[in-house]
Amino acid sequence: MKYVSAVFLCFTLFACATPVSTIQYYVLNTADDDAPEAEIGQQGAIVLAPVQLADYLNKINLVMKIAENQLYYSEHDVWAQSLQTGIYQALLRDLKSQAMKSHYIAMDSPNANQANKRLVVEFSHFMPTDQSQVIASGQYWLVDTSDLSNTALSHNFSYTIGLDQDGYAHAVTQLNALLDLLSQDIIKHIESD
Repeated sequence: MKYVSAVFLCFTLFACATPVSTIQYYVLNTADDDAPEAEIGQQGAIVLAPVQLADYLNKINLVMKIAENQLYYSEHDVWAQSLQTGIYQALLRDLKSQAMKSHYIAMDSPNANQANKRLVVEFSHFMPTDQSQVIASGQYWLVDTSDLSNTALSHNFSYTIGLDQDGYAHAVTQLNALLDLLSQDIIKHIESD
């Protein structure tokens, strides 16, 4: 009996000494959206369509590129909401706050059916790398809502920002900065046409 008690005590002590792994949750869109909604019939109204992600990005785990053709999914660092939703909200926030001539509307807005253009954004890559960088690449296009086969504008994008701190928290902050760069380029291309 003493032997069983001693073994049980040892297991209990080892269990207490083992650190508990905690899960860290991350969000992209942390700011409130205070930008006014575009009015019905307003010229230059553009609906942001749902963001499209490469299949490997549709996971809750944060992903890191660790080699040219190898990815690592973190077990302890996860998105608090779907990455698709987080990117959508952050991109819409940036577009609404930076645009001067055009007005961006959420796809679920009551005014969405009044917009004359739809912006579609597709991400091929959106992640940190083991080379101390964050990367985002893909394409976006603007289509006429009256004829969805009519593409008014199409551009590829590719951005890289260096990381000067370790950890996913800093990487997520820099991924947000990549979305800001993307929104600036989208606005520049749309408003210059």
